[in-house]
Order: sequence, then structure tokens, then C-alpha cells
Amino acid sequence: MKLYPPHFLLISVISMLAIWYIFSPSNPKNIFLMSTGWVLIVSGLTCNVIAANQFMKANTSIIPLTESSFLVKKGIFRFSRNPMYTGMTIFLIGLCVILNNFYNIAVIIGFFLLIRNKFVMKEEELLKETFGEEYLSYIKKVRRWI
Repeated sequence: MKLYPPHFLLISVISMLAIWYIFSPSNPKNIFLMSTGWVLIVSGLTCNVIAANQFMKANTSIIPLTESSFLVKKGIFRFSRNPMYTGMTIFLIGLCVILNNFYNIAVIIGFFLLIRNKFVMKEEELLKETFGEEYLSYIKKVRRWI
């Protein structure tokens, strides 16, 4: 079975909940942290929905490491070359804030590094091969993350 970023996101969420349960089950709830966390979660999900819709409108693959038929550069892709991965990371940061558990930062860092090394770097090479100068021009204007 091949694992994709949403699988790693789910594994990260389960890991964070397990860490929270083991290390801080009686942690008091803070309304500011809860509110901030939910804003981050909704923001992360919104990034994913917007980016997924842009892929569908462009009629190009959303599946990582598959050849793209179109280089999406408009909309949310004007601000980040990887808005879906950025959104997933923002989602995890929001969950970490809600759970109010410092140990979960390790899960976020692990998720980020795994996504960067297993998907982002390889996807960038594939996009360079597929779109050449158009992609090279795009990466000069738009940051990898935010």
C-alpha cells in the first residue's frame, strides 16, 4: 500500500492525540488556546480545499509524484508552491495549540520533514522536468511554503 500525505496527516493526528492522552490528560482548557487552535485548523483545511479545487479546475492531477498536465500558478498558488502541505502543517499546529502539549511539536516537525523529503523535493524535480523554464520562473517568484 502506497502512503500519501493525507495518510501521514492522519498518522500525525493519531500520534498527537496519543501523546496528549499519555502526557497531559488533565491539562486545563484555555479559551484563548482553543480559539486560536480552531482558527488554525480551519485555516489549514481551507488552504487544502482551495488548492484541491484549483487542481480540479485546471484538470491536473492532485496525486503526489504523478505527472502534471498543467502548472497551477494562480489563486493560492501565487503565495505558496505547496499550499496543501502548508495547510496540513497549519492544521497540525492548530491541533497542537488546542491540545496544549509541547511534546506534539516533535510530531509536527517530523511530519514537515517527511513531507518535504518524501514529496516536495521529488515533486519539484518532476515539475522542473515537465515544465522547464516555466517552472523555474515560477519558483523565483513564489516561495516553497509561505
